Amino acid sequence: RGLDDFRHGEHLLISGESVSELAHTVREACRQLSQYDSLVAASVTMVEQEYSWKAKADQVAAIIDKHYRARDT
Repeated sequence: RGLDDFRHGEHLLISGESVSELAHTVREACRQLSQYDSLVAASVTMVEQEYSWKAKADQVAAIIDKHYRARDT
């Protein structure tokens, strides 16, 4: 998993490849900060649910549980 999970305008802002395009994206975001409240909330939720230590530990525990259940049957 990686950045493919994140979507432009929902979890992050994707800018062009040039410095001027990046500067434009940052400047526009700073001018309209409140417009991005839902983007920030969605990003935080995604990171907490998918990428936090707890989320990763839960994924490892599920793999271990599946392995032991398969072994016991």
